[in-house]
Amino acid sequence: MENTLKTELQLHGYNSSKQLDYGCILQSMTFEDVVYLNQHIHCAESVEIVLLEDEFTSLEELRDKINKFSLAEYFQDERTFGVRSLRKGRHEFNQVNLSQAVAAGISRAIVAEGIKPKANLKHPDLLFQSRLHDLHFLLSLNTTGDFQSDAASLPYQHQAPIKRSLAAGLLFNSNYNKSGFLFDPMCGGGTIALEAFYIQEQIAISSIRSTPFAYENHHYKQDHEIPKGRSKLEFPNGLEEVILGDSSRNKIRGAIENLAHYNMKERARFYRGNSIKMGYLAEDKAVPSIVVNPPYGIRVKNPKDVDDLYVDFAKKCFNIGAEEVMAITPRKRAWLQSFEDASYNIESITAVDFAGLPTSFIKAKRIN
Repeated sequence: MENTLKTELQLHGYNSSKQLDYGCILQSMTFEDVVYLNQHIHCAESVEIVLLEDEFTSLEELRDKINKFSLAEYFQDERTFGVRSLRKGRHEFNQVNLSQAVAAGISRAIVAEGIKPKANLKHPDLLFQSRLHDLHFLLSLNTTGDFQSDAASLPYQHQAPIKRSLAAGLLFNSNYNKSGFLFDPMCGGGTIALEAFYIQEQIAISSIRSTPFAYENHHYKQDHEIPKGRSKLEFPNGLEEVILGDSSRNKIRGAIENLAHYNMKERARFYRGNSIKMGYLAEDKAVPSIVVNPPYGIRVKNPKDVDDLYVDFAKKCFNIGAEEVMAITPRKRAWLQSFEDASYNIESITAVDFAGLPTSFIKAKRIN
């Protein structure tokens, strides 16, 4: 996913100086850049200001390193703060210990500058994010607030919705923009289609957030307007045709409701139908690109039923002439086997994390 994020950043004119397991680092960013990245980058869940990047051998050493930083500029007007930590690798302490050490270091740093620290773990004005991967430590200030996927405001909530950032990642790995055609036969609440429209029209992300960005409450905020997008992603034919299908009547109704909420309903066609029959497609209909988030089998009694679905779906994709199928699934082996048996080449496999579940983006190309 980091490579996909890097590609999206480049389309907007940003070049990352470093790629990490959890994101990309950009150098010399201004407040205007913070606003732009939050408003127009779809593959990132948050935009953060890096405060410290280092290694340490003990929590005491970490506290001392943070204590040496001047953080007063972020704590004007009695701002409250909180710390959230992610830890990966083997250490002699746990995630809670890491958060406590970081919070202690921040408190000592601002007390030394004459500021009384005020903690607020649930809704802090300033949310510091600490990440420790093996020996590599990074401390940052979250300028986004609620993660982009968590802050999405949709009237219909699918029981297992795909994250917005992952839906965007699927789209950036597909060729839907070149054909101007998007078909999602397992659309759920329509998240993939919504992302496709927003990416194509470069609509500011704040228009679909239910909560404001954190930078709006940071004292360094400057007077600004929401910037226009400047992505160079090309849509030679626009996004002329979007077809959404699902076997569930409730999900199709939900997708219609979600797209209507953002005035996108008239730009898509909706069908209730089986994804392994697709009877609603015209027999002579060309299908250049399918982008889909299929069932994973997590909530079914017999996961083999999902494997059988994959086999039948792959065969149907070939029969309707689908040139490209871009999907996300944790059942990589079953999906690969199904599409290879149905005469597709596997063009790319990208490992991604879906709320702690190891999953993969898989791109299959039809063998003509």
